[in-house]
Amino acid sequence: MRELQVTPPDRPRLGSVDRAGRLCETDEEARPHGRRAKAPHPFEAGRDLVAVYGKRAVYANSVYGVGPTTASKILARMQDTEKEFLNDLFEAKLKYVTTRPYWNEPQAKPKLYS
Repeated sequence: MRELQVTPPDRPRLGSVDRAGRLCETDEEARPHGRRAKAPHPFEAGRDLVAVYGKRAVYANSVYGVGPTTASKILARMQDTEKEFLNDLFEAKLKYVTTRPYWNEPQAKPKLYS
């Protein structure tokens, strides 16, 4: 049977480590000026896909209406043939083109009585 070790409440929790490797009591000491971690650059997702999937990622990112998120979903399916891959890209483009006009419209209320 496994035993769990629980830190007693009277013992302080270890804090964060700053850039220099020094132990800090709080997260605010680790991050001067209250900065948070940087948000990823918009091109990083596409760049990472190209690094992993190569030429197929370039094809997927070049299709109209297919961004890095949709491209990663399509590439993760690992199609056996090029035809299946291109068909998935076409279906994603078709879905984008058919649903795009409705994105900015307010939700239509159904008519209960005519």
